[in-house]
Amino acid sequence: MPRANEPFPTIEEETDPISSQRLQEIFVDPAHQGLRNVQVSHESGRVCLAGTVSSYYLKQMAQEQVRQVYPHASLCNKLVVQRPS
Repeated sequence: MPRANEPFPTIEEETDPISSQRLQEIFVDPAHQGLRNVQVSHESGRVCLAGTVSSYYLKQMAQEQVRQVYPHASLCNKLVVQRPS
């Protein structure tokens, strides 16, 4: 608990800082082969996903993988669903 005249900590101060390496590792896991082409970036506590996936399920899975690791991060999901031809 902060003392008088000290600000309360923000969510970002309470959690681990977002690591680019850790974010990339999420999508290299062999169990998530459909997510290997996901590009992930972060800035000021916001995580952005970009690229293409083959289903809405994979789009949601990518988002949930990030939320499991960084539950307090703001998330921007710009993944495009493009079914294989």
